[in-house]
Amino acid sequence: MPFDQRFFVLDSDIPISQQDHDKAKKHGYHIILWSPICLEGALLDVLGEKIGSDEPAASLKKRLHPLLDGHHTDSNAYQSRFPRAVLEKATNESVVAVKKALVKESA
Repeated sequence: MPFDQRFFVLDSDIPISQQDHDKAKKHGYHIILWSPICLEGALLDVLGEKIGSDEPAASLKKRLHPLLDGHHTDSNAYQSRFPRAVLEKATNESVVAVKKALVKESA
């Protein structure tokens, strides 16, 4: 079954050039940028944690990773902190965009 939509979901701490945006669009990709700064920043925001406007991604990663039930590259490590009920209530813009993309894909 071919995919009708494709996404890049990227940390936003490294700016994406207009040329890269245009190239992604030309090839049928949508870009979603994690906010604030990175995946970890978005997830801390979901948990109601304050994020400093100039806090670097490395700091956010150091804050989130100890809260997980395992290594941050293991998807199972996120389950206890981010069950479906928590993610469904999330208002973080980037998390909502990813949820919408996944729902659209699975519909």
